Amino acid sequence: MADALATLASMIMVKYWKEVPNLFVMRLDRPAHMFVVEEIKERSHGYYSLTMESDCCKFVKKFHKCQVYAKTIHVPPTLLNVISSPCPFFMWGIDMIGMIEPKASNGHRFILVAIDYFTKWVEAASYANVTKKVVVRFIKNQIIC
Repeated sequence: MADALATLASMIMVKYWKEVPNLFVMRLDRPAHMFVVEEIKERSHGYYSLTMESDCCKFVKKFHKCQVYAKTIHVPPTLLNVISSPCPFFMWGIDMIGMIEPKASNGHRFILVAIDYFTKWVEAASYANVTKKVVVRFIKNQIIC
């Protein structure tokens, strides 16, 4: 019930600061599984809950990334490898994220991320390009110093 009230409250448009609209909520004695939400006239697109599932299926069938990675869902589960470290700063994992599209406002397209396996401390920094010199500077500035 609280979720429904929060959803209703977020949909109300208040024009004046002290305006408090009245909400009339009707409670049903039987469980309701799905209601039809009619099109909102002031907006440019409609929301129909009855066709949502078929619309999503059609979208997924047309979306390239969904088709490329669809087979990974059916891969059998594998055991997780536990990585343990005896003390802080003994073992670090370093990875690079990128190329990020569109690039950030400062022109950076890559993120270097390092994590300490014992404390789970994370260090991250963004860069326009990642070279050996950039990685060495990242390790010196973000981890060692």
